[in-house]
Amino acid sequence: MIPAELLEVPEVAQAADALKTTSYTQAELEQYDRYWDIVRTQKSMLLDAERKGKRENAIQTAERLIAKRFSSEEIADISEVDLAQIEALRQSFN
Repeated sequence: MIPAELLEVPEVAQAADALKTTSYTQAELEQYDRYWDIVRTQKSMLLDAERKGKRENAIQTAERLIAKRFSSEEIADISEVDLAQIEALRQSFN
């Protein structure tokens, strides 16, 4: 055990933390790695869902603007949907 007054020295505290980290058993290291794999996977899934939601919202906006007879260029500018997709949406309206 390291005395508390020594742990107040930043370099000693950092060294003690490094020692603690390197003293994990193989099973603890594997569990630690699995934990961070799960965290990264969840973050990736959330980002993908957010992108999908934004894309769906942009498409819905483009569809409303098509219904209001905006030009394809105006729709692309407002909704950030590319012109080819807007033309495909126009075809589905007809």
